Formats: sequence, C-alpha cells, structure tokens
Amino acid sequence: MNACFADQLVEMNKRKNPPKSQNGSRRSRVKSKSKRSGI
Repeated sequence: MNACFADQLVEMNKRKNPPKSQNGSRRSRVKSKSKRSGI
C-alpha cells in the first residue's frame, strides 16, 4: 500500500515539477522506486 502511494506521489511530483529542475532528483527517485518495488 505504501509503495503504491509513494509511486502516485512521485508521478504527481514529476508532472508538477519540470524535468529540468528534477534532473538529479529524478534519477535518485527512480533508483529508490526500483529498490522499493523489488521487481
């Protein structure tokens, strides 16, 4: 449940914030997402 919620929040943040500003944070988030998903 928590993972799904976090995923939605991350997606919303990505859409709201421009990719330029979140270039570095985006990579870090993607890595964390993969680790959390464990898939």
